[in-house]
Amino acid sequence: MRKIIATLAVLAAVAGCRSAGTDTTPTTAASSSATGHAQMVASLGNSYMWNCRLQSKWGNPDWQFVLQRVGRDKFSVVVREAGRRQPRPIENLREDNAARVYFLRDGSRILVASDGEVRGEGDMGSQGNEYTSGDCTRGGQAV
Repeated sequence: MRKIIATLAVLAAVAGCRSAGTDTTPTTAASSSATGHAQMVASLGNSYMWNCRLQSKWGNPDWQFVLQRVGRDKFSVVVREAGRRQPRPIENLREDNAARVYFLRDGSRILVASDGEVRGEGDMGSQGNEYTSGDCTRGGQAV
């Protein structure tokens, strides 16, 4: 009986040591992502149209991105995300009264109202399907 208790105590101690090493909780991942996003936005100065945050309907960390105009025409817009090397180009843009709908290749649609309210929609498996509501703040570029 003493051997069993001693063995269980050793196993519990080893398990405690292993879990104390790295913290991979969603909160830590979210704060790391938020820091990376803040640094990316700071590096852009005010050279973007919208700085957006959408919340997940499944409780995952927020999707944070910047919509930035990279050309002169209204379709030359990209989605910049911290940690992603290449920006994602929008496929199409539709104006809907005081809002704009940006279409991405993954089937996501991002609707940004003139007051900064943002809605995500999309095909199953797209980010727009998971991240459905949030807000954006204006940058210095024309919408």
